[in-house]
Formats: sequence, C-alpha cells, structure tokens
Amino acid sequence: MISIGRYEVVETLAEGEHGSLVRARVPGALGFEREVLVRRLTLARDAAAPIAAAAQAACALVHPNLVLTWEFGEDAGAWFLAGELARGRSLRRLLATSSAPSAPAAWRVVAETARALEHLHARGVLHGDVSPRTVLVSESGDVKLRDAGLPMLADPRSTHRAPEQ
Repeated sequence: MISIGRYEVVETLAEGEHGSLVRARVPGALGFEREVLVRRLTLARDAAAPIAAAAQAACALVHPNLVLTWEFGEDAGAWFLAGELARGRSLRRLLATSSAPSAPAAWRVVAETARALEHLHARGVLHGDVSPRTVLVSESGDVKLRDAGLPMLADPRSTHRAPEQ
C-alpha cells in the first residue's frame, strides 16, 4: 500500500507538473476510516514556507460552502495538503457537459458561492482564484468552493484573474 503521511492512497485522480491529486483514506480506531483528498505538491524547499502559512490559515476556515483543508505536511521529502473529499463536478465541467441550468439552480450556485466568499472576506482571506473550475456542485445541488486561501495552487496557465484581485 502506498502512503502519503498517514494517508493510504486508494487511487490517483490527476497528475501534473505541480504535483498530483489522490483519493486516500486515513484509518482510525476500531475500523473507522475516512476518505480524503490529498494533493501532493512539487515544491522547492524555499517555496514551502509561504504555502505552509496559507495552508495554516486555510485549515481554520470552516463553512458548509467551503471544501475543508485539514493538514499540510511533508512525507519522504514531498509536501502535501490533505482535506475534504468533496463529491461533485466543477461548474466548468457541468456547464460544458450539461444543458443550461434552471434559473433556481443557477441562483443557488451564485448564492452559495457568495456565502463562501462572504465567510472568507469576513476573516480577511481572499480566495484568489474564483472561477468555474473552483466551484463544485454536488448531485443534490449543494455548492462548495475549493482551494480557499490557496491562490498559489491556481492553474499557472490560466489568464483568469479573480474578481477580488
């Protein structure tokens, strides 16, 4: 079994030049286990400090419309972030593969994304990369904003600038 820190890798979801995303589980007492998302980061040692500071702030952000970040760590010389494995599709993918959402569904996405941003801004945190790629919509229509407070994880090829910037 391949592990990253205390997390046992179940499957690799994506790989790129900046690292990889894996679905993992963390075992607990009496057979308890939780599935998590682990982002293994390809970082130079001097780049870890700013990400560690941002990750620490992100770990303190708890809101029903945010994908939670739980841990920033190092394993075998590689840095990683671990957090909630949110189920759903990005708004980007949803809009590309589905028909236009109904007006109530669209307003729900806008309202729940706005609630997440309000929570961040009340704590002095800018998301830094609000885009259809970072908005997740579950099968039931619940909305979660991912990568909150971690703008350095944005796609470096993107020309998009978040409205907050």
